[in-house]
Amino acid sequence: MRVTTASPVRASAASPGAPYPGAEGPRGRRGRLPVPVGPLIGRDGEAVRVGAMVENGRLTTLTGPGGVGKTRLAVEAASRIEERFPGGVVLVDLAQVDCGGDSAPAVAAALGLRDDAQTADRDPVARVAAALAGERVLVLLDNCEHVIGGAAELAARLTAEAPEVRVLATSREPLGVPGERVRPVAPLGLLAPGAPPDAGALRRTGAGRLFAERAAAARPGWELTDANAAAVAAVCRRLDGIPLALELAATRVRAMSAGELAERLDDRFRVLSGGRRGVPERQRTLRAVIDWSWETLEADERALLRRLSVFRGGWTLEAAEAVCGDEAALLPALVDRSLVVAVDEGDGTRYRLLETVAAYAAERLAEAGEEKGIGVRHAVYYAGFAERADAGVRGPEQGVWLERLDREYANVKAAVGAAARTEDVEAALRMAVACAWFGAVRGRLGEVRALLEEALALLPGDRLDGPDRPDRPDDIAALSLEAETVHAAVTALGVAFDGEERSVDTALRERLARGRGHARLRRAEWFLTYAEWGMGDLEEGGRRAARVLEAARAAGDRWGTAAALVVDAWCAQIRGDLGRHRSAARESERLFRAEGDGWGVLQASDLLAQAAEIRGEYGEAERRLREGLEDAERLGLWGVVAARLSGLGRIAMLRGDLAGARRSLERARAIAVERGDEGGREFADAGLALVARREGRLDEAEERTRASIARNDHGQGDIGLAFIEAQLGYVAEQRGDAEAALDHQRRGLDRARVSGDPRAVALALEGMAGALSLAAGAEAVGEADLAGAADSEGEAETASAARKAAELLGEADAHRLWTGVPLPEAERFDVRRAEGRIRAALGEEDFEESRTRGRSRARSAAASPTCGGGGDLY
Repeated sequence: MRVTTASPVRASAASPGAPYPGAEGPRGRRGRLPVPVGPLIGRDGEAVRVGAMVENGRLTTLTGPGGVGKTRLAVEAASRIEERFPGGVVLVDLAQVDCGGDSAPAVAAALGLRDDAQTADRDPVARVAAALAGERVLVLLDNCEHVIGGAAELAARLTAEAPEVRVLATSREPLGVPGERVRPVAPLGLLAPGAPPDAGALRRTGAGRLFAERAAAARPGWELTDANAAAVAAVCRRLDGIPLALELAATRVRAMSAGELAERLDDRFRVLSGGRRGVPERQRTLRAVIDWSWETLEADERALLRRLSVFRGGWTLEAAEAVCGDEAALLPALVDRSLVVAVDEGDGTRYRLLETVAAYAAERLAEAGEEKGIGVRHAVYYAGFAERADAGVRGPEQGVWLERLDREYANVKAAVGAAARTEDVEAALRMAVACAWFGAVRGRLGEVRALLEEALALLPGDRLDGPDRPDRPDDIAALSLEAETVHAAVTALGVAFDGEERSVDTALRERLARGRGHARLRRAEWFLTYAEWGMGDLEEGGRRAARVLEAARAAGDRWGTAAALVVDAWCAQIRGDLGRHRSAARESERLFRAEGDGWGVLQASDLLAQAAEIRGEYGEAERRLREGLEDAERLGLWGVVAARLSGLGRIAMLRGDLAGARRSLERARAIAVERGDEGGREFADAGLALVARREGRLDEAEERTRASIARNDHGQGDIGLAFIEAQLGYVAEQRGDAEAALDHQRRGLDRARVSGDPRAVALALEGMAGALSLAAGAEAVGEADLAGAADSEGEAETASAARKAAELLGEADAHRLWTGVPLPEAERFDVRRAEGRIRAALGEEDFEESRTRGRSRARSAAASPTCGGGGDLY
């Protein structure tokens, strides 16, 4: 059973190959609304009404022109009813999605859903709906107009498939979905026509109050008076009460009176009245305001504003300086003029353009003929940024760099697209490769895979057979090989194998072998080995892992060595070399701590927790599982969090606390489901199935266990399938169905032998013994019912079957002893049933003789402990 979590965590269970999964439970609140900089002006009652519509309807859409304040009203309404949605309020800004693009991935990212393997072939809208099913969540879809079709489909599916979800959308037009409740957002209130324009009356209108407050903020000491009220009323009226236009206009009072401002706006309207046709008057008015604002800027301010339009999702001061040049020093001036929004994000200020301003500035950039040049500078900066981030996510500032890449990913994606359009192969490859490990840690595998494919598509059809120059790590051939390798790794992590060996061809592996002198190619080869481990040929995977570890040690690569030791520890566990498993994990943990890599420390610590559990040291296992939870949450590694909670649930079960085990596993499952993490869900469900069997809930145990068969079978997961068959066999045995139990355990034993894991073989042999002992007992009872007493022949057959079962337990003992660790008493729940039946049939002396015979046969029958022994006993 292969487990892939929100970060690429591997769970190699303490029970042979068992990742242990969970159930529905309490879920954390999603999302966080932005905190407004000031009170909502002129719409207090409207916010209450919108909130009521949201609570009483499934889909509410706020419509209106750009700049009218739809987003601000939606956020205010949502914040007032936030407590009524236990699952949280999720704001999804669709402005970053390309026109006509798919909105579902943006929603999935906002929800923190995984984008990998098990989800790659699923409809993204279905993934979102499934993740939110049963949750009381408010989803705020902002700026739908340019992706209206996708947003409409998403809203329709959510309302149909997730009945507790409420959707609040903002758009310039209705979504057109059945059941949609549309509320037009009107401009702010104006003085009634013909009403005397005194200051008191004007302050009671939304438009007058907004203009007055913004003008006073722009020019301290400015006041709305009866003397200027007529001019202010004219400005408000000429701007149609649109908040964005009013805010832009209000900043002009720094340089002119309200009367002069009113006259200038009047001129601008006349100039633009014949310029844009076929659009609503209110859109012409908004453009007039931006045109006017543009023409009041100095030449260098204009240059900066238009160049800023190249950014997606915002930027930092450093990025503006690199892309826009010396003019970036004028950013504060543009902020003052309400053309740029500045937000303090703790580790620095982040800037963004209002949507309408960004579109306007982009047009000006094209008119200036600067699109290509600025696009190149943008790509160069983000290529360097991505490579710094790639190094940063492996060090002591891992959390900081993960957050930075989260924020800047839209810029990196845009930069790769720009590099592709200019056929800058090197820049595109550098950025795509640098994002690969981030995508693996964050669970954004589908996104980085697409990015790599976009970059790789620029290469000639016959890929460069590099590296030709081992002394040049920046050689384009080496870079292309690195990109192909990490693409194969991301594909392996994100798509379950189907047995066709489609992921990596021999030629790529040969090229990698020649390139081990490159530090980056060594790490790329490790990434591929890490991604492929646990599926397909485990012996060959072990040999590849050994080569990667040897190369990292020889190069003195501390991070690479620590990472390779993780895979080495997995391989040792499968071989049954538990001493090596523990020593490799300890060395990996030490090296990762020295590097400051929190993700790596969590990987090694998890391996050590497994080692402790296998030895029956449950206190140590629990300590290690608990100590990393806070770090995993801080880093946003929700897959690690879910896996650790599942591990804690298993420990609680082994200690006899079934209620505590179920709580922990259900919490793990809830987190995995919320994040779209199928591997984590499966891990938790397997644990809940174990708990259910101990509680006697056999139907639940079977249902949870069967849910994982298809994925493991598709993915060549022999260890996982061996575990699944063993658990289904035990369910049948507990039901008294000896025939079904034997069928499952035989299939499990076949899978376990193929896997080469002695602990998996031992589990299968123990299962066979239980099924065979049940069959022997059933035969004896049946004969007694028919004849009134068991005749000597029937007794002999029963004794023969019981002896075979005892021998199988002896063989299982031998396999476990080969690993150096016998089965702990807390894990003998199933073995004790078999032992009891066999003792009842044979007596203590015969039982022990038969068990000893099985141990001896297993020791002498095979040169390898994983042969399974026993031949065709059954």
